[in-house]
Amino acid sequence: MKGAWFVTARRQIVETYGEVGLANIVARLDPDVAEVLVAPSPSDWYSEAAFQAAIGALADELDGDADEYAAFMEACTVAGINRFLRVALLFTSAEFLLRKMPALWARHRRNHGTLEVDVGRRRALLTYTGFPYFHDRNYRLMIVAVLRKTIELTTSQRPDVTVRDFSRDSLLVEVFYKHGSSRPPNERR
Repeated sequence: MKGAWFVTARRQIVETYGEVGLANIVARLDPDVAEVLVAPSPSDWYSEAAFQAAIGALADELDGDADEYAAFMEACTVAGINRFLRVALLFTSAEFLLRKMPALWARHRRNHGTLEVDVGRRRALLTYTGFPYFHDRNYRLMIVAVLRKTIELTTSQRPDVTVRDFSRDSLLVEVFYKHGSSRPPNERR
């Protein structure tokens, strides 16, 4: 996992839960993994095991509250998308964004698994394979939250994102979304 995610997550943890919240999450981690959240480097690559431990510690700190966990992941998604990309999302469509998801997945996962997307006019199926972490509920919740928030930023409508099937190393996600871009032409800036 790219270090930029850990930088964003650390910032969001402190913003949402304060330094005490960060300390509580870090205390749940082994020391070698804790360092990833204490002082992450945005350009470094970290192991998927470190990422899994970090999101697990967060979920544990939230007492397994799936809604709060999803809200946190959505906030990380917004925080992690830089201003330029946020503006660019206003001028694109959900279909275009979804077609780019395999490249985004590859960029953050560095040859861990593949993603195929079948995009229709208001519905898409995303099939993740070869990634041995989908048995972990936190990964499935994160995927749903990231897709939901990214598409919402594009269309200004909250899409319906549902995990249809999963195994240890595969995931099938169905997305229903509003067709078109986020804003009418007279509201775009």
